[in-house]
Amino acid sequence: MALQTRGWLKTKINMRRINILLLILLVGSFLMRLVFANWSASQSYEMSQHSTTSQDLKLASAQLTLSVAELRSIERLTAVSNQLSLVRADNVLYLEPRGAVAINR
Repeated sequence: MALQTRGWLKTKINMRRINILLLILLVGSFLMRLVFANWSASQSYEMSQHSTTSQDLKLASAQLTLSVAELRSIERLTAVSNQLSLVRADNVLYLEPRGAVAINR
């Protein structure tokens, strides 16, 4: 009878250890899930910030491209040249190189 009581006591102690281990694993898995959920939320927030910044930069780029096109327009260049009293060059002559040129000093 004493052997049966001892076996039962060992089984009870082993079950208690198993229950404690399972409880620790359960709490640990809950904490890990909490950590990963928090990390995922922060990554999502950062991605939305980067997306907003990207959209703002695309809009600024489009506005700058439009400004460059306006500044390069023929009408604007003509108006600025008139303001600066520049004379229109009608006969433009381009020189072409015809070989080597030597200078003797």
